[in-house]
This record gives sequence, structure tokens and C-alpha cells, in this order.
Amino acid sequence: MSSPTDKDAQVQSRPVQAPYRSSAASRALPPETTAVPGTTPDWAFVAMLPGFRASGGIATDCELAGRLARSASGTLPALARHMARGDLVSFDWNGKLWLPLFQFDQDMHVATGPLAVVGELGGVFDDAWELAHWFVQPHAALRNRTPVQVVSHDVEAAIGAARLDRFIALG
Repeated sequence: MSSPTDKDAQVQSRPVQAPYRSSAASRALPPETTAVPGTTPDWAFVAMLPGFRASGGIATDCELAGRLARSASGTLPALARHMARGDLVSFDWNGKLWLPLFQFDQDMHVATGPLAVVGELGGVFDDAWELAHWFVQPHAALRNRTPVQVVSHDVEAAIGAARLDRFIALG
């Protein structure tokens, strides 16, 4: 039997080369990587974490609401509006809603750059996981950098990459 450390190393070293797809693409995954239908495998969540770590990581909606309540910035209603409209990258895992923090500035206001990129990708992905993975996958139009690495300092390049993918996906 392997120790938890060995298992963690195996999960973290599993490459994710394309966005996680919960539909037809998941049927092509090896049997040991598939999860209960309608759920996301743990390895897909763990594989995404390093991509968001440098930009602040991720937080659950409850953690984020707590941060916003303590900040006294009045951004909690704005967050709720953006979430209701689907303007933010968020995904469900293990019964919790997770949001990457690159979408917020240091005062915990919703940043406009990521909003524009998400808006450009409207209708491209089948689910929230695919959208989240898009942000952490190297993109040829960004010289193999990830959109999350680029969006804070070159939003036009990130929008261009999103526009390119939207054109490829939708014509």
C-alpha cells in the first residue's frame, strides 16, 4: 500500500494537456481517472491548483464572502451580481463553489480584465471546468504562457487569445 505522500505525488504529477471535459472527452480517460458521473475527478482539481497559485490561488465562495465582509469595501453585492450573470470563473468541486482569485484586485474588487476575457469566451465551453482550465493552459497565441499569467498586465493579448479560441470553436 502506498503512503499518502506517494499518492499525492502521483496525483500532482499527472499531466493535464487539454481542458477537462466532463462529457465525451471524459469517456476517453483511463478508467482509474474517471469519477462518479456528474462529478469531477480529484486529480483535475489538483492539477489546476499550480496554475492559479501565483495569481493568488483559489477560494470558496464562503471564504471569499468572508474576505469581502471584512474588507468593508461594499463589494459583496457586486460579487453576487457578477456570479449570477456568469461573469466570473467559478466551478463546483467537492460540494463547494471555487473562484480563482486572479479575478480580484488587492482591494477585493472584481477586476475588469478577467471580466472582459470571460465575456469574450461566452458560449465556447460546455461547462465551468473547461473555462477554468482554459485560463491555466499554455496558449500558443500568448507565446505558451497561460491566460492567467498574462491577463493582469496585457489584457488585450488575453482577449485576443480568447477571441481566437471563440472563433475556432464557434466559427
